[in-house]
Formats: sequence, structure tokens, C-alpha cells
Amino acid sequence: MRIYGYRKIVFAYAFAAAFAFAAPVFAQEGGWGSDVEDFSGVQAPVELKTELGEGDPDFGAALEAAAAAEELEAKNSEHIPKNEISVVKKTDSVAAAPKAEKKKKEKRAGSGEKLGHTMGGRLGIGSEIEVGFGLNIGLTDVNRLGFGINMGLGLVHGGEVDGFGFFESYALYEWRFNISEELSWFAGAGGVIGYHNAWWKETVRYTVPPDTTVKQKKEDRSSENPFGIAVGGRAGIEVDLSFIDPDHALSWLRSSLISLDVRPMLFIVKPENYDRFVMTIGINYSYVLGRAKSKETKDNEKK
Repeated sequence: MRIYGYRKIVFAYAFAAAFAFAAPVFAQEGGWGSDVEDFSGVQAPVELKTELGEGDPDFGAALEAAAAAEELEAKNSEHIPKNEISVVKKTDSVAAAPKAEKKKKEKRAGSGEKLGHTMGGRLGIGSEIEVGFGLNIGLTDVNRLGFGINMGLGLVHGGEVDGFGFFESYALYEWRFNISEELSWFAGAGGVIGYHNAWWKETVRYTVPPDTTVKQKKEDRSSENPFGIAVGGRAGIEVDLSFIDPDHALSWLRSSLISLDVRPMLFIVKPENYDRFVMTIGINYSYVLGRAKSKETKDNEKK
């Protein structure tokens, strides 16, 4: 009886020690049964589960803490995609900066928009004094067609000619390139056609019979055929006044262009006693009527 009782006590202690070592491992592998929730993602509840029994009054509090930890982890995981989106947006904004700079440079070389249609006047002085009125039509982002009328008086250079006047129409095809957003240079070729008349006083010799003495007098003369055709070009620099502040007193000039140019012309059909070559330096004022987008720009906007 004593031996049997001693063996019983030893067996009980051995079973208790084995259970104490095996229980934590068994619990971590989910061996507590299917009716117990898995808290493997939260370390603290697992430790509490190995230390507390289901009958312990603190076991319910441990389950609530585990549920709160799991809910907090779920909320944090929901914020991850939002953070990723914000990073992508920031990356896009950073990537957009060089694109904007590239677009700005493209605008200086040719913006993809047709040049604005303009209407204005020109005052020129040189071998003649002229006043002109014209219209420029934008064809592409660098080309425009200008046409209009000029009128004026020629300056006397000495000799027999006392002066000349003209009324002509002109046409010019120009190329325009931006130096900066407000400053550009242009050059083009074209010609003029119209009325170009010179006048002078001509010495006439005559006699009055029966007197045979030769007398002379000066009579007014002008070109018998005042029609003239000349070819030439125009080149200069142009300033876009759109940089003026909208609140400035000169804000009404924001839709205007001012340019300084030189215009040489060579007559291939020259009226009598008219100068073969004329050149003027002029200042132009133009008002921008509108700007039309090119086909390339429209296609890019559709994309």
C-alpha cells in the first residue's frame, strides 16, 4: 500500500511537469480547440492565454484587449493604401515639374498654337516717310501672313527730282521665333505694288517768233507711268505686352504688340525718276485679335 501510494504521487508529479512544458507549445499551434479564436498576430494575448485559464476572472479582459489590438492593427492596415496613394501623387507632382519646364521651352521655340491674328499700324522713316495699316494672320506657331497698305512721301536726295509720293499695297510672309515669353524676333519676305509717282521741274527751251533768241523756263513734270512693283523683306524684334500687371494703369495694352523693324525694297518695275532702292526703319503697334490652336495642339488635348 505504501509502495503503491508512493508510485501514485511520483506519477502525478511527472504528469504535471510534462503538461507544464507541453501546454505552451500546444497552445501556440492551435491545439486548444476550434472554439477558441486565433490571436497569433498579437503577442500579448498569446502570453495571457498560457497564463490564464477560462475560469479566471481576468480571462475576459484579456480577450477584450486582444480584440482591441486586432482592431487597431486592421485600422493601420487600412491607412497603408492611402499613404501609398499620397506618395504616388507627390511623385506625379515632382515628375510634372520637368514636364512643365519642357513645355515652357517648347513654347519659346514653337508653342503648338497658331500665332495670334493682329491688326495695327506702322510709322516708317528713311528714304521715304510712310504710314501703313495692316493685318497679320497667324498660320502656324511660327509663321504668319501680313498684308495691308502704305502711303507716304519720298525724301528729296538732290538732283532734278523734287519729291515723290506713293500709295501701295504689300504682302509679307514671315517667320517668328520667341527669344523669351515676351520678346521675339521675326524675318520675312514679300513685295509691294501700287502707285509711285515722282515729280520734278524740267527746263524747257523755246523761242518766240519773230525773235530767234532761245529762251528757257522750268515746267512741272511727273512720272508718265507711276505703276511700280518692288520686292524685299522685313526683319525686326517684337515685344508682347501681356506681362503688364492687370491692375496697372496701362493694363489696356496687355493685348498689344510693339515691334521695331527695318524694311528694304528694290523696284523691279520702276516708275520714271523714282528711286530704285528704298528702305525705312519703322515702329509698329498691333492689337491681338485672337489666337487659334493648331491641329497638333487639338490632337494632344484629345489624348
